[in-house]
Amino acid sequence: MARKITSDYLFRAALFYLERYASSRRNLERVLTRKIRRRAAENDVLAEDYFHLIPEAIASCAELGLLDDESYSRLKLRSGERKGQSRRKVGALLSSKGVDSVTQATAEAEQGYNEHKAIAIYMRKRRLGAFRLQAKRGLSPQEQRLKDLQSLARAGFPQSLARSALGASIEELEALIYGQSESL
Repeated sequence: MARKITSDYLFRAALFYLERYASSRRNLERVLTRKIRRRAAENDVLAEDYFHLIPEAIASCAELGLLDDESYSRLKLRSGERKGQSRRKVGALLSSKGVDSVTQATAEAEQGYNEHKAIAIYMRKRRLGAFRLQAKRGLSPQEQRLKDLQSLARAGFPQSLARSALGASIEELEALIYGQSESL
């Protein structure tokens, strides 16, 4: 039995998705587009004939307060800081989810983002700098520092911040992590 593509189906699919995941408008649009393509292939109809139903489903979700790009951005910023992700990495993630740069900047202004705390968390997770338990065999301290600096650069942290974080003591970094200090 062929399952039809209706506005009610898309609305229910959007609700089901939003029950499980936070999402931006653009990301939900992509998800619903994939659902339409899949269902259209099952029914041997053109998917393009049903794309006009997507804005209605998204508008209904937004009316219910389930979709808000700014709160989604704030959520991802808080999460990224706790995970030890750089501001650049979080920005790239938000951009890939369809959140524009103005919304990102507004959310960051409201939420704030302590990149010093994020780099300290990243260094603790990866055991870099002061968190390194023992020296790697065969590497001089300068070579170890260079490797740590390269790791921080790949993670998207600014070079000046990475250099100051690598020069910090374990106590300074832990003070950042536990909120006793705001910067290095």
